[in-house]
Amino acid sequence: MSVCIAKGQLLIVDLRPARLGIMRLPGSPAFAEDQDLAQELLDYHTEKHGGFPRPCPRCKSHDFMVRRVAATSTSTSAHAADPTAATTKAGEPAGSGGGSGSVGSGGFLGGSAGAVEWRSRPLRCDTCGCWVHLGCVGVEVAEQVPPRPWFHCRACRSTYLRLEAAAERNPHPSSASPTHALYVLTPSDHQAAMAVALNRGLTPAVAAGGGAGGRGPVGAVLPLLAQGFNEDAIRGFGQPAREYDGGKYSAVLLNRGQPVAAATFNVFGADAQLCLLATAVQHRLKGNGSALVADLEALLADVGVSRLLVQSRGVALPLWLGRLGYRLVPPQEALQLHRTLPIAYYDCALMQKQLRPL
Repeated sequence: MSVCIAKGQLLIVDLRPARLGIMRLPGSPAFAEDQDLAQELLDYHTEKHGGFPRPCPRCKSHDFMVRRVAATSTSTSAHAADPTAATTKAGEPAGSGGGSGSVGSGGFLGGSAGAVEWRSRPLRCDTCGCWVHLGCVGVEVAEQVPPRPWFHCRACRSTYLRLEAAAERNPHPSSASPTHALYVLTPSDHQAAMAVALNRGLTPAVAAGGGAGGRGPVGAVLPLLAQGFNEDAIRGFGQPAREYDGGKYSAVLLNRGQPVAAATFNVFGADAQLCLLATAVQHRLKGNGSALVADLEALLADVGVSRLLVQSRGVALPLWLGRLGYRLVPPQEALQLHRTLPIAYYDCALMQKQLRPL
């Protein structure tokens, strides 16, 4: 059997001798789209970091989307006669990529690449974003692929539900003043707002920045970020193939109903990373950015996050290390974090703060 993923559809091709059949599986387009995005994300991280940042938590292998190259020379004709010669051996780690003829990260070893091994395809945790091999969770056929959202552990499921519950409780009181209010927004809020805007005939670019969602001021996020970041940095927010750079959750601080600051963040189990933070130009130097950080820290601690990571360049370091109470991560610990968490930038200082529930 060989599994081929094309845009929007999943094809199962039987390559055994004298039999060639193509079967379209019910419900497969969503899974095929997820795999397209996974390949895009893998290519992005391979180019930027040399590979996917985190290993599969089950087998500890970093190899995903492993390809097998069909034998093309006469010296390998004996192996080609065996229909199982180009498949993963039983008991071999799903993404090990070991043995001759295997290629990790969608690469090539000469000739034309074979199909991606089914066992090496990833399931993505909808909270921490880690990848788990299909083979490691016992998914042998497309019908067994679990529906979204999917979580690789109980802790991630709990964090996901708590963040959704926090969004349902919007607005939250702010430490800034009684006239300030905090809104936390999840990917579902942004997706819902986008869908409503597109149904009204707006272009995707306009839809991404307009309107308000049912649980908060979704349309305020991008305009606020644009006042502090360039287009390339903002493009990473909410994009499945770049969400580690720009974040997939957001928080907006309002004062008397007016958006004054916004932040984006990711949650990786007990750790979270603040990705982008921007204050409206006319509301700067009034403590709004610091208030948003403090409010977000309290909310994350309440949902079970114990450490918030922040990256910053020189000009803002005194603020983070002084008033906001962060400390620099030691070099060896920072190196280990880059190997285990998808930290966005290698050329910025990495800081941390321990969070405690109020």
